[in-house]
Formats: sequence, C-alpha cells, structure tokens
Amino acid sequence: MHDEVQFKTHNKFDELCESMLGKLAATGLVAGSLFAGTPAARAAGTDYNKVPDISQFMPSAVDFKKVIHMIGQQETGHIKDTAKRNRSVGDHGDAIGKYQIHSEVITDVNNHYGTHYKHAEMFDPVKSEDVLKKYLEYWGNEYKQHTGQELTYQVLARIWNGGPKGYKKPATNKYWLDAKQYLN
Repeated sequence: MHDEVQFKTHNKFDELCESMLGKLAATGLVAGSLFAGTPAARAAGTDYNKVPDISQFMPSAVDFKKVIHMIGQQETGHIKDTAKRNRSVGDHGDAIGKYQIHSEVITDVNNHYGTHYKHAEMFDPVKSEDVLKKYLEYWGNEYKQHTGQELTYQVLARIWNGGPKGYKKPATNKYWLDAKQYLN
C-alpha cells in the first residue's frame, strides 16, 4: 500500500510539472535547461540565458476577496447601514467611501492604469472596490519585485494604511493587528 501512495503522489507531481511546462511553452516562457537542446528550441532561437517570469503561473497565498472584505470591515465595518457605509467620510473629509480612499490613491491608480476616476466617485461601491484592487495590485507587485517575497495579508493591509511603503512603517502595525481579525 505504501508503494501505491508514493506512485500516486509521483503521478500528481508529474501532472503538475507537465501542466506548468505546457503553460510556459504556450507563452514562450520556457526553462532553458529543459528545452535548450531540443530542435524546436534551436529553431525558435530562444535566449535561454534569461530566467523566465513564471509568477503568473504560481498560486498566490493571498485571497484578494478576503483582503477586500478585511479592509472594508476595518475602515467602515462599524457602520451597519450599507448606504451610510458607502457614503462615509473620514480624515477630515480626505478619506471617502467604504474603503476610506484618499485622493492620492486615485492619482496613483489613474497614473498607473490610465483610468479617469474622480475622488467623489469613491462613494460608488463598485468603483471604489476597483480602485482598491488596482492600488493593491500595483503596489503589491512592486513589493514583490523589490523584496523578492510573496504578498501576505499583512503586507497588503499595511500598504493600504500607509501607502506604497506602508509595510515598512511601524505606525501601520496597529492597523494590521486590528484588521486581521476580519480575515475569517
């Protein structure tokens, strides 16, 4: 029985490898040592000295639905009426909507994604969620590129609270400690 379990595990591993290699080959992102000597590789003239970016094929440990829920609860979860929550204003008028979005966030998203959001539109729950996602997507990817580390709920919460480098700021620790209770 023990040998059978090992065999099944080996088959699952083989399936995963074949699946990833197929995806890489389909996009032209192939690992050089695996394909360098093949006739197809030589014919394609692929540069195998470059390490391909395969992060798009790797599963993420962060569920963005949970991140969105966590931030919404942390920012305005104390307001039970949904309409009032979406029309919420904080930080002396600087932060608005369910996610308490500042104008600097809008500027960042518009600059990086070519969108044309206005700060006043952040009362709209669909638009404000899109801005939240785009902001965290952009700065989360920057974090991954600069640190070489995967995203965590803590990093994203601290970026939301403290800006692009918020994960480094001691002041955002309290935000994270309060927000993480909403991950369940």
